[in-house]
Amino acid sequence: MTSTPPTTPPLSTPPPPQRDVPPPQRDVETWLSRVLAVGVLFAAFIIVFGGVLFLRAHTGERVDLGTFTPQPPRLTSPAAIFHDALRLNPAAVMQMGLLLLVLTPVLRVIASLLLFALKRDMLYTIISLLVLGALLLGLFGGMK
Repeated sequence: MTSTPPTTPPLSTPPPPQRDVPPPQRDVETWLSRVLAVGVLFAAFIIVFGGVLFLRAHTGERVDLGTFTPQPPRLTSPAAIFHDALRLNPAAVMQMGLLLLVLTPVLRVIASLLLFALKRDMLYTIISLLVLGALLLGLFGGMK
């Protein structure tokens, strides 16, 4: 009888290093990234839906690209955009999608602010308040 030589266990590669992030913080990061992703996808869906409505309403029309035509004043007010989008006005639906896209990061900052406040993390709560203030000033500071 021949004896088989003893086998050595195969060398295993060490697992890849992981970030040293505690699980609750990883959950917060995951939740905040999902808020941003869902907001962007929802806004994109609304914009595409408005584009389809626009193409259906204006099929066969000739486009004059030599003349700049600004948005009607009605489509510059968020309240009017919302009102007209509910009536499925194609341009208002697309504007609504763009408005949602712009507001998505604001929603993420608000969610961060609430999470940090609930965790009683005063430093990040104050930082989130400052970021929110800067965003709101940028969005509404230029309004007349």
